[in-house]
Formats: sequence, C-alpha cells, structure tokens
Amino acid sequence: MRYETAEDIKNEEEVIKLFAKKGNFEYKKLNQHSLDFALLKNDIVKCFVEVKCFKSRSNQYPTQVVSLIKFDKMLDYSKLAPVYFVCRYSDNKIMYIKSEDIKGSLMMFRRTIQRIGNTDDSEIVVHVERSKFKEL
Repeated sequence: MRYETAEDIKNEEEVIKLFAKKGNFEYKKLNQHSLDFALLKNDIVKCFVEVKCFKSRSNQYPTQVVSLIKFDKMLDYSKLAPVYFVCRYSDNKIMYIKSEDIKGSLMMFRRTIQRIGNTDDSEIVVHVERSKFKEL
C-alpha cells in the first residue's frame, strides 16, 4: 500500500511463506490496490490473505484493529474465495482469522504521529477480539 516499506514487504513474505506451507500452497503477491496475497494450487486461487506485522506482543491488547477499508476489501474478495487476516507479533506468534468471522466495534483511529504526506491521519477501524484468532 501507500505506506508499505521494503521491510514491511520482507516481513509479510516471511509470514506468508509459513502460512502457505501449512496447506502446501504456492503464493502470489497481489498489486498494491488489492489484498496482499493469493494462495494457489496448480495456478487455481484457493484463498486470499491480508498480512500485517506488528511491533506489539500478541497478548498486549485485547483487540486487533483492521482498517474498515481493508475489511471491506476482504469481504468483497470473500465472495470469490475464502479470505484470511494473518498477523505476526513481536513475540513471533502468528495469529489468523477468516474474514467472515471478523466481528467487532467500529471506532475512529487517529495517529499521534502523522505520516509524511497525510494531513488528516485518521480512519475508521474494526476492533476484533483477539480471542477469536487462531494460532498458526
């Protein structure tokens, strides 16, 4: 996406390799206006995956936030194939949830430190109970 760094992409690839390996899938990085990856078998898309890597521990907060825009995209893609939201934390735990199981409260999120090129660094996010996630 717009704020993705080379390190972000490297971290996401480390995560998708592990996630894909569980089902013996191949993976394909999708374009910046899409979800992060498609998992394939024999070039047939089996599911889509959105990957996020966090600097917080897996048990640091009771909820995990996902952008409402990204959540909406997950729901759109889930009309075509299953979609997974996969998170890696600083304690190296990898947790995941199917998009259809994401339920939570909507809240406005405002960054305390604005990113370059963004004058209003705020967005609506979904707070998902971390207890609903499964560990890889």
